[in-house]
Amino acid sequence: MSDEVNEMILVFIEHKDCILNKTSLEAIAAAQSIAKDLGLKVSAVLPCDKDCALAQEIAGYDIEKVIVARNEKLGSYTPDGYADAWENIIKAFSPKYVVMAHTYQVRDFAPKVAARFGREVVGDCIRYVPDGGSILLTRRVFLGKLDADVRLGGDAPYFVTFQSGAFRGDNAAKGSAAIETVDVAVGDIRMRPEPPFQEAKASVDLTKSEVIVAVGRGIKSQENIALAEQLAAALGGDL
Repeated sequence: MSDEVNEMILVFIEHKDCILNKTSLEAIAAAQSIAKDLGLKVSAVLPCDKDCALAQEIAGYDIEKVIVARNEKLGSYTPDGYADAWENIIKAFSPKYVVMAHTYQVRDFAPKVAARFGREVVGDCIRYVPDGGSILLTRRVFLGKLDADVRLGGDAPYFVTFQSGAFRGDNAAKGSAAIETVDVAVGDIRMRPEPPFQEAKASVDLTKSEVIVAVGRGIKSQENIALAEQLAAALGGDL
């Protein structure tokens, strides 16, 4: 990474087989908000093994460019591959901030990337406020019992992840962005993740749900769950 830090934010675009994880739109909205407050530019980073149609979709947002980090080893997620790709991109573009949604995948590889730059990840943040020429972040601690304010110190890049729902994906401003493909070097893949844990065959990914209907002990009996299922269906949500 060069000594000169560019006044830009890089946003991670998470996907599977070029199908977008919607929390990435929340990350774009967060980055746009920070950029507006601090006078920075935003670019999105899309790791992939080929020219991905998702790049065109992300280019429809108000950012400077979509950077497709391309390598044949990035066809599916691995922490080694993604860490190598991100190290390449950060060294090439020297961003001030790296902003991501706080997903399981990000929790897996982001600390690995940050450590390569001697930095830490300020994770699972729920909000921020401008703090001079920087930002003051708030994250929940002690199982959500306390809110802790975190001030960024040291040199850039700063790695920040935001909790799902901290920003609304539909608030991400639309626009038109350029697409730049960067061939990145990826070393040996030593770790390969197991298939994602699924508690039951009928389970859903609640991070992608627009409406969630939840029940607890008040439902009294198994037979009454049908009422909650009907409510979820009427609301177009998930149980």
